[in-house]
Parts: sequence; C-alpha cells; structure tokens
Amino acid sequence: MQSEALDSPEPLTFTVQPQPQTVNYPDPVTFHVEVSDPDRVASWQWYVTDMAEKDHLLDGVTAATDTLKYLATTKYDNGQRFYCQVTDTDGNVISSDKAAVTIANSDEVLSLLYVGEYALSPGDSIDLSETNYGTGVISFDQNGRDFTFDHVAMKNDWVSSGSILTLATNVALFGEAHTGDVSTLTLIGENDLDNYYYSEKTNTSGVPLEYYILGAQENQMTCVIDGPGTLAIHG
Repeated sequence: MQSEALDSPEPLTFTVQPQPQTVNYPDPVTFHVEVSDPDRVASWQWYVTDMAEKDHLLDGVTAATDTLKYLATTKYDNGQRFYCQVTDTDGNVISSDKAAVTIANSDEVLSLLYVGEYALSPGDSIDLSETNYGTGVISFDQNGRDFTFDHVAMKNDWVSSGSILTLATNVALFGEAHTGDVSTLTLIGENDLDNYYYSEKTNTSGVPLEYYILGAQENQMTCVIDGPGTLAIHG
C-alpha cells in the first residue's frame, strides 16, 4: 500500500518588515518584524550593515528576538541599516528588508560615555549588576570628560557586532576633543576587564582601554588612569 506524501508547509514569509527610523542620538531605536507562522521559528537574529556594506552580527540582549531594541545610538550610526534573519524549524533561512537609521542631529557635538548599549550623560552612572555586562559602578563626571570605575568587573562578549561601542571593553567616550585634551579614569578598588578580542595589529592581550577613549573623529583624547584602585585588562 502506497502512503500519501505529506504536503510541505508553505515557506515562512515576513508579514511585517522593519521600518526606517529617524532619531536624535543618543536616543534608542526599535525595529520589529513578524512572520507568517511564528510557531515555526527556530531563531531570530538581527544584523547591521555598515556604510562599507559589511554585515555584522548584533549580540545585544534583544538581538535574538522579533524586536530589536538598540538602546543608544551614536552620530556614527547615521545611514546604517538593520535587518532580521529568521531560521525556521526545518533549517530554512529568510532575511527581512533593511531599515536605515537617520541621525537627525549628527552634526551636534554631545559629551557621552557609552557603556555597551547604554549612553551616559555628564553626571550619570550605571550599576553593571543591573545589566548583562558584569558588576560594579561606572560614573561619568559632570565635566563630561572624566569617569570612574568603582569595583568594576566586565567581560567582553561582543566582538562581532561591528560597532566601536561593543568591542573591547564596551566603554567609549565621545565628545568634543582637541589635541591635548585629557580624560581621567579614576579607579576605586579592584577593577577587572576580561577582553578576549585579539588583534596582532594592536597587541597580544587585546585592545587597551585608551584605544576606545575617543574625541572628535580626527583627534583622540588622551586617557590618564589614576586613583587608589587597580585595573587589570586581560583576554
């Protein structure tokens, strides 16, 4: 007796595509997708295409859901395009349309300390135990230049996201810098940065913290490490 072949399910399709967003940095952006049969989704994964047309995996908290919440933008996100890739339970992969971000105030100069997906304004602080980054408190001084690590322990898990904010130590200072400007990192207690990003072009232990203390695009701010505490960078 010949059995009847089972009908193959219809391929998944996107019923809702991510939409372009216009924001003022460092405001967040949110992208959302929907598919024809969500019960058959094995995984969601968001990517960003940079201005050099290179695709980068996003590893943030919401990057494996149907809704990407990009918690803090930078002026350099202007023109980047975000899209979602869905894998179904049979291993088939579909990709959404790409939605661009327009940074309306990209010419504005703001002093911001980025910690992973978060943007701190002068006077702000962040308790890392309330994030997925580690423990300890990072504080940004009112002067918009200096900051403090208070018993900070961070592990870098975000090598491939294609953004300077999510490489190396996950800490980046953006502001109006001129040659000779100095930023002071004050250390309180023992601080440890576990950075497994490795590049022979940089050094054998990963990218040093100073590399990510940035000012204007054409200049770099000098970072001075001070205070009674200690800092270990390894990876």
